[in-house]
Amino acid sequence: MSILQEAIFDIVNKNIGEPVMQKVLIFDTQSGLAQMIADAYRITLGEDVQCYNFDQLELENLDLRNILIQLPAGSLVVMVQSTNFRITDFRIRVELSQHGIHCIEHNHLGYLPEEHYDTYISSLKYRTPDYVRSTALLNELSQDGFGLELVDKSGLRLKFWALEKFRGNTGDYNKDTVKGGTFPIGEAFSEAKDLSQVNGSAQIFAYPDEKFQIVLCEPFELKIVDGKVIHDTTHPTGFLRLMDMIRTHEAGEVLVRELGIGFNTEISGTAPMSDVNAFERQLWVHLSLGKKHGIFGKKLPKTELQKYHIDVFLNIDYIDFSGKKVVFSKENILEEIGE
Repeated sequence: MSILQEAIFDIVNKNIGEPVMQKVLIFDTQSGLAQMIADAYRITLGEDVQCYNFDQLELENLDLRNILIQLPAGSLVVMVQSTNFRITDFRIRVELSQHGIHCIEHNHLGYLPEEHYDTYISSLKYRTPDYVRSTALLNELSQDGFGLELVDKSGLRLKFWALEKFRGNTGDYNKDTVKGGTFPIGEAFSEAKDLSQVNGSAQIFAYPDEKFQIVLCEPFELKIVDGKVIHDTTHPTGFLRLMDMIRTHEAGEVLVRELGIGFNTEISGTAPMSDVNAFERQLWVHLSLGKKHGIFGKKLPKTELQKYHIDVFLNIDYIDFSGKKVVFSKENILEEIGE
């Protein structure tokens, strides 16, 4: 069995796990990677899977949304997308969940060049137990209310005080009535309980451009005071454009929100993926800049415009939890090595 076929088998049989009522595969053929992944699902799901080639559908004559939401609860829909299918005005996965239908998504596959295909395929490998353990470790070490510091080899330190509970994107759906998510997975995220309690500096080694493609760069220092990014004209031009965009729409400031810890050991600066949504799973740390956050959004008043959530990627040596060091490891993801 190939690496891809084994990964898809595990997603269906370990992450989703339970027998499903009906199986539907929706795919396109606009990228080589989408075709490869769709073929692997077709094999895993078996002869009784109902397949729709999105490129060949006449949506004006076919109400695909209605077909999907009328599936019996407990059915499984898999969507393999070179971009994003426009089936409804809102995210179809959310609507399917409301009808009790499991959903697996792979999106933006057409954004990846062929040289990134192997990285994407490897990133699908089943490591859910390790992701669950790593999330639990982060919560165990941060529960004292003293937060953490991100430390790099140059000595820069970025301090987050008391943190929200880390939420895991681990693929562990055992407690969920409706299962599924967007793959690849492997991440836990939090943010400061008080958004003004983030101070210090860190080095950025990657950020997205306006088309959500990753820009790898020479590391540069980002300074944060009271939870806000300090403007620095020496930053790369592309990064300054992003910061100006945020400031223009969000009251003249750039707020730090999400603290994300990626767990996926198959993705890195040397084995990157150009799509930012996949790259954020890489084994290291990222921050979101801008006031928007889908999980912790209620922390800011509704009257305050929350337009942007832009991930930037930090060059971190270790995480310091009140003297307890946690380092990154390809084998174990996160390792506590004491004080």
